[in-house]
Amino acid sequence: MRKIYFCLPDYAQEYEIKQFMKEFSDNKEFVIDGSAGLQDAKGIALWINTLEKRRKSDFFIDGYVPSTVYLAYNQIKELVGIVDIRNYLNDALLYCGGHIGYSVRPSKRNQGYGCSILWEALEICKRENKFQKVLLTCSSDNIPSIKIIIKNGGKYENAVVYDGKMKNRYWIDLML
Repeated sequence: MRKIYFCLPDYAQEYEIKQFMKEFSDNKEFVIDGSAGLQDAKGIALWINTLEKRRKSDFFIDGYVPSTVYLAYNQIKELVGIVDIRNYLNDALLYCGGHIGYSVRPSKRNQGYGCSILWEALEICKRENKFQKVLLTCSSDNIPSIKIIIKNGGKYENAVVYDGKMKNRYWIDLML
């Protein structure tokens, strides 16, 4: 497993974050899972400000729940991914979305970073005693993500239709 470390997004990382976003856009990917809407943000400073608000337990904006977004860096300080750990599930996230959302930078895929990002996110959930089990979802045709979830202990529950696409739902028991 690749060694990675998490840090909270900061204004000093604006250039790196923009390059991260550009790589997704250049790859014709217009949603960055686990980024809390980075792709739709009206600027990095506004996105970071919103993330700071989302970390507070009293945060509530139309269907969103409090959460913490982390940037994932490798040992040579390259931004390789992003993860959003949600404090709880509302009905929409229970159906499709789950406790943890994440993305790996396109140029860093198939190198073990996805597995490491999910593992580290699960460790945070365990340390903070947030949950006994966590829900993860992914597109039914996203084989790499399915493998990552299963490798981290995911147990398939079912598939649901969301926005016209099949999404698999997996639970990971944190008490094991």
